[in-house]
Amino acid sequence: MVVSISELHEGSYGEWIRVKPNELQHTLLDEIFKALGFGRHHPARFVLEPLFSSAAHRFARIAVTFDQDVATHGFREAARCLLPRFTREVHVRGAEYIPTEGPLLVVSNHPGTINGLAIASSLPRPDLKIVASGVPFISNGVGLLPILLGVLEK
Repeated sequence: MVVSISELHEGSYGEWIRVKPNELQHTLLDEIFKALGFGRHHPARFVLEPLFSSAAHRFARIAVTFDQDVATHGFREAARCLLPRFTREVHVRGAEYIPTEGPLLVVSNHPGTINGLAIASSLPRPDLKIVASGVPFISNGVGLLPILLGVLEK
């Protein structure tokens, strides 16, 4: 089962709604300003928000496209398509030593960033699970947690 941010999720009154890039943009902006120590109504936010809005909207569009690619092509192929937006190339050494099945633990310093995409696009395994903790944007509850963590179950 692939869980997708463009899938429907339950809204506040029990109705099911779709997550849109603009909603995701606002969640990202909230996380940025929270990290800077500014609350939702802090005066500095109104001055600084225009500086971050364009980048947050671009990232939200990328996330929704990635999500659609996961639903259509699977996590590994979606990661391969997304990587060129963030890096020129990925060099993989020793992939021939990775078993295609059975127990395997791969550890990364930054699984919630480009490292997770590089690992996902390079591992020849259908049972990949990426766990990232302490990332407020990922765990903010907009229905994003499973897909942004790269949890793929088939």
